[in-house]
Amino acid sequence: MTKNGAPREMELGENLRKEWDAEPQASDLLNALYIGETDPTAAMELMKEFAAKGSSLSMFYLGEYYMYGRYETERDFEAAEYWLKEAASGGSMEGAYLLARYFQGKGRYEEAEIEYRQLAERGFSNALFVLGLQHYKGDWLDKDIEKSIGYFEEAEKRGHLHARHWLSHIFRKENLGIGYQVKGWIKWITLVIPFVICKVNYPNSDRLRT
Repeated sequence: MTKNGAPREMELGENLRKEWDAEPQASDLLNALYIGETDPTAAMELMKEFAAKGSSLSMFYLGEYYMYGRYETERDFEAAEYWLKEAASGGSMEGAYLLARYFQGKGRYEEAEIEYRQLAERGFSNALFVLGLQHYKGDWLDKDIEKSIGYFEEAEKRGHLHARHWLSHIFRKENLGIGYQVKGWIKWITLVIPFVICKVNYPNSDRLRT
């Protein structure tokens, strides 16, 4: 546990840890999450109180509870969407990212794209990675290798290891020229060690999120 009551560093990704560090009610929220393991109803009532005071992180966790039915909470996608929108409006990138994933899963691609692009503008590496992957695959965004490379490179600058992997793949497989093939192989060879180190020592790192 950190000095302000947030979960231990290794339990969180880098961005979520920042949101915990900025959370004025961190100790109370952490206590609510512990209560949720045995009494999710009571925990959610506490989080709603914190949310009413402006805690965007509490809004995020409420959305997550409703989204996934944490600790046997009844799943309620309408409530999940509401709380995730509130979290995103309150500045939570985690809330906005989960909202984008929700929209994507529901086939609401235009709404998902808006959320991802707003997050990408804020430098959120996971959103950059998703946009790069979708522009490469062309599943629900226009297939555009140039845009894909651009997003992957921005994510890679922020340490995203899967973005580096996909750049390696594109450079090696897409017939972009011998120079790109060489760069692709270099990226692939030099990726193995940092990937293993991160996977072993910091498995919840944003560098590994997809």
